[in-house]
Amino acid sequence: MPSRYIQKNRCQNVVKISPSITPEIYGLSKNSSVNGVYTIITIYGTNFTITGPTGYSTINFGPYKKLPIIFLGSQTIAFEIPTNIVSGSYNLSVVNILYPNTLYSNSVSYNLTP
Repeated sequence: MPSRYIQKNRCQNVVKISPSITPEIYGLSKNSSVNGVYTIITIYGTNFTITGPTGYSTINFGPYKKLPIIFLGSQTIAFEIPTNIVSGSYNLSVVNILYPNTLYSNSVSYNLTP
């Protein structure tokens, strides 16, 4: 016997959500170093990229913007602290540039001591 009720598609209210490509910093290899000394800092997190459909990652370190990264993987990158920067506390963040959007990570504090 045929039903009088028409079953609606159960998926019609499903909302498609794209995965996040916003970078996120979980931690650093160290939180401070001596000013003027060549230092490479490793950043641990997620959604770091070098090229492709998700754009590319750079570093903002205090007044220094778009510092290049050393890409070790989508969860690990590194960068060189500028040696000509003065001692102090600086905010560090990862930026994913995906034209026309710019996606910023959380900010992490980093200290340069004299």
